[in-house]
Amino acid sequence: MKTIAIDFETFYSRKLKYTLTTSIAETYCQSPHFDAYMVAASDGVNTWVGHPRDFNWTTLAGNRVIAHNCYFEKTVVKELERRKLIPEGTFASVAEWHCTANMGAYLTNLRKLDSVCEKLLGVKVDKSARGDANNKHWPQDFSAAEQKAMLEYARKDAHLCWTLWDKFSMLWPEHERKLSQLSIDAGMRGVQIDRELLDKYIIDSHAVKLSTENLLPWITGAEDDDEEIDSWEGFNKKPTSTKCIAEQCR
Repeated sequence: MKTIAIDFETFYSRKLKYTLTTSIAETYCQSPHFDAYMVAASDGVNTWVGHPRDFNWTTLAGNRVIAHNCYFEKTVVKELERRKLIPEGTFASVAEWHCTANMGAYLTNLRKLDSVCEKLLGVKVDKSARGDANNKHWPQDFSAAEQKAMLEYARKDAHLCWTLWDKFSMLWPEHERKLSQLSIDAGMRGVQIDRELLDKYIIDSHAVKLSTENLLPWITGAEDDDEEIDSWEGFNKKPTSTKCIAEQCR
């Protein structure tokens, strides 16, 4: 089984508030703005970079695929497959998925690729090409020099991801890898619930809340004693009022 690192570059725009800091991976990938215009793949010996439509996706079949922030890369692959931009069955053909960001968090308490690479490999990663891609569509908004820089940036990211796995994955315990996989899979599946039962619980819990509030003397008074009720005049009589709680304690 080969280990192949993949890394996508996608359109983002701070002006449009379309970034991964303002969206979750699913809404980001399902947006009309979504454009995964570049993918880099490295097996440690060879590194390929280009448009996803030109990549030989069958090379992932039966192999271990790693990515830095695997949740995002998995979501992109599924979205490209849903949009019929890559072959059907690509996602399912992968034997294993692993996240080097989660591995980095375990080993160094750091997650960002540049931070983990500097800590573990002693390599400073230049992220300026990614910063320069803000609000730019590929390739028309990039100069020839910027296109070259972006291709090289993606190539290096994929190879660095592979290098991190190659040098340090043996220090990542199997149970931690499993926890990483389960967390990513659970996040992608979402919470499985019985909606009818949830609706019932919401109604029941609201009734319990109201009945409990009505036991508070500053809400209804003690045993409907008018004098007691009057004594709370002038208070902001919310159930969690700290002034009312203090007064009741006195």
